[in-house]
Amino acid sequence: MYGGLSFGRLGQTVLIATAASPAVAGLIVTAGTGLAARTGAHTKTIDLRPLPAADPRGAGLALAGLPIALWGVLGAVIILNRFRRRTWMTASIAIVFALSASSAVTAILTYWFGSIGDDFWRVDLGLALGMSAISLTILGLESVAGRAGVVLGGVTIFLIGNQLSGTTSAPELLPAPWGEIGQRLPAGANGQLLRSTAYFGGAGSAAPMLILIAWLLFGLGLCSVSSLLRWRARSKARPVGP
Repeated sequence: MYGGLSFGRLGQTVLIATAASPAVAGLIVTAGTGLAARTGAHTKTIDLRPLPAADPRGAGLALAGLPIALWGVLGAVIILNRFRRRTWMTASIAIVFALSASSAVTAILTYWFGSIGDDFWRVDLGLALGMSAISLTILGLESVAGRAGVVLGGVTIFLIGNQLSGTTSAPELLPAPWGEIGQRLPAGANGQLLRSTAYFGGAGSAAPMLILIAWLLFGLGLCSVSSLLRWRARSKARPVGP
């Protein structure tokens, strides 16, 4: 819920939640102001969930979507170049990398942009889940399809998913059905989870968490299939004794 208009005997009240989406909040205020000008009604604006004073425009969270997706993809590529064909080792390292990178991003959002208040660890763990989902998806696709899987994952998650995430505005402002599709991709779900944990105490975080867990399990499933196929290939290649 982004806001709305309330009408009463004393005039109209414009209710907004800037932390949910500064872009949508601005549209609601503009609509309320225009309606009041045409009807002559007294209007009052109440921001039910404003952004932090240090980041009144929400620039930190709006800019965070790109590096989060980029770090998730690049982290997987770096790990693959160093630990190629060691499937479960790469998966474990990807999770450790995600935990480290998420702490760095959360620290930047907190101490540089001032975008986050007292929910540092909740935001940190949410970002770690999102980055792990991205990296493990790339690793899983590479394990079964090689470089083509890396390209497919990078294009889907970084190029397409980041554009459809709605992090800088809102998913509802994108053409249908692309906004809804974007929320089903890791970048969109991660952005939604980030806003929920940073400003609303985790309210509404269940859906994006389930989506990210599904992507994480998808990546782990592909890694499992690849490991099983390699194990069977090695078993068949072993010489049979007398």
